[in-house]
Amino acid sequence: SLRGGAGRIRAEIAGTRGRDFVFRTVADVAPDRIRLGGEGTVDRRPIQLTEPATFTLEGDAWRLAPTALTFAGGSASVSGLFGPNDTQFNAKMERMPLTVLDIAWPRLGLGGIASGTLAYRSPQGGAAPTGDVNLRIRGLTRSGLVLSSRPVDVGLVARLDGRNAAMRAVAVSEGKTIGRAQARLSPIGTSGDIGERLSSAPLFAQLRYNGPADTLWRLTGLELLDFSGPVAIGADARGTLENPQISGSLRTERARLESAVTGTVIENMVFDPITLE
Repeated sequence: SLRGGAGRIRAEIAGTRGRDFVFRTVADVAPDRIRLGGEGTVDRRPIQLTEPATFTLEGDAWRLAPTALTFAGGSASVSGLFGPNDTQFNAKMERMPLTVLDIAWPRLGLGGIASGTLAYRSPQGGAAPTGDVNLRIRGLTRSGLVLSSRPVDVGLVARLDGRNAAMRAVAVSEGKTIGRAQARLSPIGTSGDIGERLSSAPLFAQLRYNGPADTLWRLTGLELLDFSGPVAIGADARGTLENPQISGSLRTERARLESAVTGTVIENMVFDPITLE
């Protein structure tokens, strides 16, 4: 019910995009303000906007006031500014189940509990964007039609300061560190959107992993083949994200390659070691 750009919208949305969901919402609309509240379920687990989303027009941009969301025992708070010349986004999560992402990205299949913060700003006048990520995920898994990866705890810290971007990540399984990764992009370009600037910047990255191969393999979501067994990987990358140059080695023993599609099974594979170039 709208008159002259103002009024109220009541809606119920239901469907399946990787997960069954139902969401009921009420939006109060004015030409320079939108206030949105709602609740529903995802996989029969409750999801609710405990603090309604309020958008206010500021020039040619919309500002989102701090908005609170709860889902299956987890919570998140988001705020920001969204316009053609200035973008800001801030988010904080506490024990948020990753299954909620399947609404936006069907069949993503991620499991685990995420806590941490994310901040990003792309200011007016073409100034360099900045951002920070500090994220912890407990029991990260990925499930497909047939296979699921083993749970792994992941810590990720990343920073974008306008001219440089860097990240570090650690993976822990059953109390043991099985993987470490770090990357640096520097210097970042000054033209194009943030994706173009990052993809063309000089890259230096390292990966060290010593643990079950299926933990890494199944996180990719590729189910045509399954690769399992102990594996040790040491890899360095240079070049750019568009054209990486990877070197290092891969070693494994008692590995198993299997395809449920073709019925192929290869056991007791040994790579000692393979050089990556």
